[in-house]
Amino acid sequence: MHEFCNIPTTGVPIGGNYHFSLEPNPTCSIKIGYTTTVTISRPTTNEGLLTFGQWLSCEKWEKFQDAKSSNEKATISQETLLQNYKACFPEKSTKRFSSDRPYITQEVKTIVMEKRWLFRHGNTQQANRLKNKLRKVTRKHVNKYIERKVNHLFESKPSQWYNRIKWMTGKEEKGVDFGINEDDVVTANSLNKHLVNIVQSLPPLLSVEVPTPPPESFDFPLISESQVFFKLKRLKRKSITPVDIPVDLIKAFPDYLSGPLSLLFNQVTKRGEYPSFWKNGSITPIPKEDAPNDFSGVRPITMRPIFSKVYESFVAAWLKDRILDKIDPRQFEIC
Repeated sequence: MHEFCNIPTTGVPIGGNYHFSLEPNPTCSIKIGYTTTVTISRPTTNEGLLTFGQWLSCEKWEKFQDAKSSNEKATISQETLLQNYKACFPEKSTKRFSSDRPYITQEVKTIVMEKRWLFRHGNTQQANRLKNKLRKVTRKHVNKYIERKVNHLFESKPSQWYNRIKWMTGKEEKGVDFGINEDDVVTANSLNKHLVNIVQSLPPLLSVEVPTPPPESFDFPLISESQVFFKLKRLKRKSITPVDIPVDLIKAFPDYLSGPLSLLFNQVTKRGEYPSFWKNGSITPIPKEDAPNDFSGVRPITMRPIFSKVYESFVAAWLKDRILDKIDPRQFEIC
């Protein structure tokens, strides 16, 4: 013991004890291999929802209505929503340790720090009260996490549910190592070049004229505000692009968004001008195998603006009504 500790010193009594405490003086320190990550998010608060709802109810959309092209309308509407979303819901950074469980929140960490401070200063009575409070708060966040993450994934995406259960039970997941000893920015740029080279290496489509009968005249119906309202109300929680606002925020205010969106959708249909802003997407690499060690082990998934998907759902319904009776019911695959 003398190799690792010096002679201990006496300290003040702890709590209601009359005996002095001993404070060890180690000669060496052990560094715990915990890693910290700082996560930046925009939490949805009641104050932010109230402020965003007040702005949205008073917005006249003057620049949106003055825009002539569909691309300008789509760009202005998206940028206006995103700008006010960032103003109403400011960023918040959260530091987490690698040993933290997923249900550990800042509220739990604050109670733990207060409890340790009280124990350190001999106030054991209040520390025990915080200990009971800590159990209740932790149990509450555990139930919320299970309801929000585990049960939802079990119904929607069973494969992700299984991976989440393995992670919660402490089983280590194999990481992704592309063999590049560079920072994340350099790795992302290299992966981007790899995916671009794959697309550019594909041969172009042959411009061959296929004889087809003259198309039938078809008048696309107008999209009403009520139809857009129900589409927005039934949106599912999915990943969004960096230019989108959260789906929960769209579902909270569909009555204010359905008006300008119906105008935009009808203009796109009438002029046949699909906004180029909707053609831009955010690419996310998805592993094709466990722990891929090179770029060939991932595949790209493109996410496009959410309002473009809402409009395409109307077009898909129109086409389905036109061609469904002309398709053989026995056909299940295109050869």
